[in-house]
Amino acid sequence: MEQLGYKPTQAAPDVWIKRASKGDGSPYYRMMLIYVDDALHIAEDPEGDMKRLGEMYTLKDGTGAPDRYLGGNIERVQVSDGSVAWSLSCHDYLSNAIQQVKSELAQKDLTLKEFGTGLRPYPACYRPEMDVTPTLDERFAIIEYGKHRPRV
Repeated sequence: MEQLGYKPTQAAPDVWIKRASKGDGSPYYRMMLIYVDDALHIAEDPEGDMKRLGEMYTLKDGTGAPDRYLGGNIERVQVSDGSVAWSLSCHDYLSNAIQQVKSELAQKDLTLKEFGTGLRPYPACYRPEMDVTPTLDERFAIIEYGKHRPRV
């Protein structure tokens, strides 16, 4: 990844970032998430780096818009302010896990009790990727040793 100009983040060494500029000149970070043999590239124009990565390694599924990463579902969504966001959910992973548990319980003549929707911290229709709340400013930056202190 360093050959492509990326650096690992301190918080997650499997997340690599590189400074870039969008087509309109605004700065942003390109991100490459790599875990064993799964790669997810987040960039305005990911084709160049993915092509270079493909020259170094054999890419199984090639390139294109993602629909899965590490067992999770990925979906492109339109945000209310007109921008685009990517959503990651565990719907398929959990459905498969529940089916596996039901199958193993059935072998022991047991069943999984269905509880319905249960209590949720947010409404079922809540989509965090659609939240356009402004981000915190520098007054709430993390300081050394992970302690939080608002800057005045």
